[in-house]
Amino acid sequence: MVNLFTPYGRISRREYIIGTVVVTVSGMVVAFVAGLALGNAGMNESAATGMTSVLAGIALVLQSFLAIRRLRDLGKPGWHLVLFLVPLYSIYLGLIVTFAPGKTTHQRWGPETSAA
Repeated sequence: MVNLFTPYGRISRREYIIGTVVVTVSGMVVAFVAGLALGNAGMNESAATGMTSVLAGIALVLQSFLAIRRLRDLGKPGWHLVLFLVPLYSIYLGLIVTFAPGKTTHQRWGPETSAA
């Protein structure tokens, strides 16, 4: 299983996709349950907005860790993560990170990942 809480090392395409699905689905479930709990507790909209912002921030950090590790598997430094902020280039980079095979050589970021 993918360790979601570290930006160090490399991960394969399969691990990246699984990690992304886990972060997305668990974030949605937690937000839904917390929204129901806040609604039943009679909280106002600003409390729900604040809670959603915190959950989105946590999901963003975890997804960033996954993307950094996947970029390293492709032989790119982790700072290339900022290129996801470029509007049209981010689509291209997202496809590359998701579908391109990783480098098969040992790199300074860790040993070769599985072929998946």
